[in-house]
Amino acid sequence: MNSPKHPNDGLSEAHPLIEPLRNWYRVAQRDLPWRRTRDPYAIWLSEVILQQTRVEQGRAYWERFIAEFPKVEDLAHAPSERVMKLWQGLGYYSRARNAHRAAKLVAEGGGSFPQSAAGLRELPGVGPYTAAAVASICYGEPVAVVDGNVIRVVSRLLDLELPVDRAPGRAAIEALAAELVDPADPGQSNQAMMELGATVCKPTSPDCAGCPLATGCLAFERGSIGMRPLKIAKIKVEKVSYHFEIQLREGQIWMELRPDRGIWGGLWSLPISENAPLDARAQWGPFHHELTHRRITAWCHLLAIKPGDGSEEKTANGRWVSTEAIGDLPLHRLMERIWQDIGPEMEREG
Repeated sequence: MNSPKHPNDGLSEAHPLIEPLRNWYRVAQRDLPWRRTRDPYAIWLSEVILQQTRVEQGRAYWERFIAEFPKVEDLAHAPSERVMKLWQGLGYYSRARNAHRAAKLVAEGGGSFPQSAAGLRELPGVGPYTAAAVASICYGEPVAVVDGNVIRVVSRLLDLELPVDRAPGRAAIEALAAELVDPADPGQSNQAMMELGATVCKPTSPDCAGCPLATGCLAFERGSIGMRPLKIAKIKVEKVSYHFEIQLREGQIWMELRPDRGIWGGLWSLPISENAPLDARAQWGPFHHELTHRRITAWCHLLAIKPGDGSEEKTANGRWVSTEAIGDLPLHRLMERIWQDIGPEMEREG
């Protein structure tokens, strides 16, 4: 199969692509609220939310966060439980915890974000991609963003046969991405590359006829679009079983706050055990739920709780919650689904 002999072959063709990409973006860009501002807080928040999240879903969350926390100081001073509640349903909850910590650091430093990609990377949860996006859009630093969309676009431009999830392939991607940064407006060219990958150079059924870079795309020329990008890593999915314990006492249920590290960190849940309890009065399930690395099968068990059995002395990471108030807690998605199913019955039991 034909391919550039060296990962950097074809880079001399990259500079002429900046102008058609810029012209295309001016006309084709989506009207997104964070593109109407240069406020680093608003843009940083959008990048945090859009990690692992579709724009259509993330936009609503961004608007809710901005409405409730219009400034970074507002987010910094918010109760963690409220932050997690607003984040509920987005998944990858470490993003919310890190964003809260980052906001506190920025607020403690006077409310100004670092103005370079290197400085931004010092904030919790800010990696190379988010740092480059904020630094280029807000401060004009000519540094390339490299996310999944950019990787796909660049790997097709190069018709790259090197796996993009290995160091040599990643280096080739970063080299061309850097060449495609417009020094006159790096923020706009970075957004244009991401927009192109999201709306035109899609994983399947890309619109090559409508692509402004088609004339410089080796994969388009050679008919190998569907084979790029090349990856060799595969995600191992673990099958797990969880048993949720419903401890009901005088109209209240014992809920526990999940530790920050681990699954559903920072969210509230019924206590989880690996084995079904022996003294369950009733059982519900199975409930099925899929995460990136886990395929979960879960059951709920109503335990027999009697006065004086020690239920008054509980661990410090939980509290008794009335059945009516459980929905007000920041719950993980599976817990939310389970409670929607069994909550009415628990209110009758209570």
